[in-house]
Amino acid sequence: MSQTRSALSRLAWGYLLLFFFIRLDFWPLHFNTQWLGWPLLAWGMYGLQAEDRDFSLLWPFGAALAVFDLASIPLELFGVSLPAGAWNGWLSLLQTVLCLYVHFGLLTVCARLAALRQPEGMALDVRMRRLRSAYLIFYTLSSRAAQQVLWILPVSRFLQQNEDAAAMLGFAFAAAFAAVAAAIAVSLFRLRSFFPSGAEPPAEPDGLSGT
Repeated sequence: MSQTRSALSRLAWGYLLLFFFIRLDFWPLHFNTQWLGWPLLAWGMYGLQAEDRDFSLLWPFGAALAVFDLASIPLELFGVSLPAGAWNGWLSLLQTVLCLYVHFGLLTVCARLAALRQPEGMALDVRMRRLRSAYLIFYTLSSRAAQQVLWILPVSRFLQQNEDAAAMLGFAFAAAFAAVAAAIAVSLFRLRSFFPSGAEPPAEPDGLSGT
C-alpha cells in the first residue's frame, strides 16, 4: 500500500475514532479509544505532505491537539478531573479554535486532492466541501463557548423545563454530528481509491516486451 493511501486511511480512522469510540473501565483505570483520534489525524496529515504542501502547515497543529488529548490520559486513567478556573476555560477555547482551523484546512485540502484525482463526472470534492461546512457548524455548536452563549437564549429555559425534549434534541444533534463524521470517513476512503496501491512496475525495454 502506498504512503498516500496509508495516510488517507489514518485520516478516515481518526475521524471515526473521534465519534465512535469505546470506553473501557477497569477500576480504578479508564481507557478511551477516542484518545487515538487526533494522533491518527496528525500522523495522516504528516504522511500527505508530498501531496500538498498545506499539510506541512496543518500537521503540527494536529500534533498539538494530539498532545492535548494524550496529556489527559494520566488524569482520566485514574478518574481525576481538572479543577474549574479561568485558565481551564481559555485552554478549552484555544483547543476549540485549533480544532476548527485543522478540520477546515484538512478537509479543504482533501477536497482539492479529490478534484485533481477523481474520475470525470464525479463530484467527491463538492461533497467533501459540504461535509466540511456541516462538520464545522456542528463542532462549533457543540463547543463549550457556544453552549455558554446558547444557555442565555430563551430556548434554553424551555429545555430546562422539558427534560424529554432536551434529551430528544441532544440525541438528534449527536446522531446528525456522528453521521457527518461517518460520511467524511467514507469520503476519505473513497479518495484513497483514486491513488495507486503501490509502485507501478517498470516499463520493459523496447524489443523485449514481446515473445
